Amino acid sequence: MKGISSAFDVFIREPDDIRTAALRMREISEELGPFLILACDDISSPAPMCDAEGNILAVEVFRWVEKSNWYQNKALALGDPISVACRHESETFCFSGGRFISNQPSGLLNSDDLCNIGKLGFNPTSGIIVPIHMSMGTIGAVGWYNFDEDFDVVPVYRRHGDDLLVMASRFINGYRKVTRPNDQLKVNDPHLTKREVLCLKWAAFGKTDEEIALIIGRSTSTIRFHLNNAAMKLNTSNRPQTVVKASQLGFIGQYHMAASPSVAGCAKQQSKKV
Repeated sequence: MKGISSAFDVFIREPDDIRTAALRMREISEELGPFLILACDDISSPAPMCDAEGNILAVEVFRWVEKSNWYQNKALALGDPISVACRHESETFCFSGGRFISNQPSGLLNSDDLCNIGKLGFNPTSGIIVPIHMSMGTIGAVGWYNFDEDFDVVPVYRRHGDDLLVMASRFINGYRKVTRPNDQLKVNDPHLTKREVLCLKWAAFGKTDEEIALIIGRSTSTIRFHLNNAAMKLNTSNRPQTVVKASQLGFIGQYHMAASPSVAGCAKQQSKKV
């Protein structure tokens, strides 16, 4: 592989580019080793990626002949170790010798899960995986799978992991834009206030209106006012839907409530009442 410039050779701007991009990605991969590519634009869906004519890329381009029915397993993303790892990890990683390997230590990659690699419907000896976390909570992935026990995938991962990340990201994001141009949740006015976001974060943490009011020192009616305003701006009809959409849009994220000084203040208030 000639470096990151080769990765930029993979692009999709219209449906007719899909097959060309997939072929180019296969050509680049063949320079790296005996890999079979498995690409998925949404790990929650069993629908296979197809070219503009409806041909399944896994079969027609990536040459998954005997193993090409992997996408028919509707429970694939619920239990196989690769999909589980992709939900937790956002950087390129690989697996080899029964363990996950990443450039930065990650406690979320559980090598014990690899004993269930057979749930994929095939049994690779190693592979390089690129998770693609996209807008609205969608996760795609591209995997370079190796079935040759004598081939060492780790040096390829160390040297070309970043190039594969660029290539996979361009391929998956480009594919979704041309195949699902309207696949976006409509939001009337996503400009939430600081107080609305704070209330939503506590709601996501499982707190009731009364508990949020106690924590941030406002009345229950004020909390409901902020949550209702957030719901109107996000065009949602109930509390769970509001929290989900706010999370998908990045307003909530992983909020470490235990570190918030408001929690300590709330605990003091509660202790005084006892």
